[in-house]
Amino acid sequence: MRLLRVDLGSAGGPEVVEQRVAEGELVAARMIDGTARVVVRSAMPVTDDLQRSEDVAEARTTIDEMEPPTT
Repeated sequence: MRLLRVDLGSAGGPEVVEQRVAEGELVAARMIDGTARVVVRSAMPVTDDLQRSEDVAEARTTIDEMEPPTT
């Protein structure tokens, strides 16, 4: 998903001033006190270590050790 920040106050009309790419799907978005709040949902990658976990505690440790994805 691509997020755009648009300046609507420019004399020449709307102008894109920033772009970001987020993996996932839009859940909700709103503007609060001039700040955009965007909620995105994405699937957590399932690694081989996580699939081999035999109990909940072991799976939770594996999840906690995962690095967040980079875009």
